[in-house]
Amino acid sequence: QWANLSRPDGWTKVSHYLAVGCISAREIFERSAGRRNHAGVAHRLMWREWHRLNAVLWGRRLFWLQGPGRIERPWSKDPALVEAWRAGKTGVP
Repeated sequence: QWANLSRPDGWTKVSHYLAVGCISAREIFERSAGRRNHAGVAHRLMWREWHRLNAVLWGRRLFWLQGPGRIERPWSKDPALVEAWRAGKTGVP
């Protein structure tokens, strides 16, 4: 069901129209009702709204190095860790 989300031509191909206000999320949701991809369309619309509202809430802070919560994370300058990262052996899948 979700296999075509990563295709270069998109999935519903309406994001441009949503962005400039030619069509509303409500209209897309209503038009997709009863079709086989309705769950996917609803999921994508909710995902879009979640990201949009986060951007409204946090503004520029969303893109800060420390994140919107300003959590300071000390940088490590350990050469062994850098080499493990370069080799792809960080221990994180």
